[in-house]
Amino acid sequence: MIEQRKFPRIRFDAECVLIYEGGGHKGNVINISLGGAMISLSESAMIAQGETCIFRIFTEGRETPDEIEIRVTYSTFTCIGLEFLAFNENTHPRLYARIELLSRNPEKYRVAYP
Repeated sequence: MIEQRKFPRIRFDAECVLIYEGGGHKGNVINISLGGAMISLSESAMIAQGETCIFRIFTEGRETPDEIEIRVTYSTFTCIGLEFLAFNENTHPRLYARIELLSRNPEKYRVAYP
């Protein structure tokens, strides 16, 4: 199998909500990169591969979640792989800073974000 990820993933623990067709599906982030994430949902959800959704991630120290438009790349009843499509202007720098802090190899991320 050919590796399709542009960025390495790191373990990441944060609560999240996946908004799909007006409904919110609560879960937790398993791992994350600058290009996507893997999440575990609290309850099963039927979200097909290729669907677009809104991903809300609740990170430590912030009262409001960051929102990212995503495409589903992998889907089982309780596990969803996400590809990040669009960030608001502040979300990407915050996500980058958090990943850089947690990464064992932060130099890999420095080239990915100016």
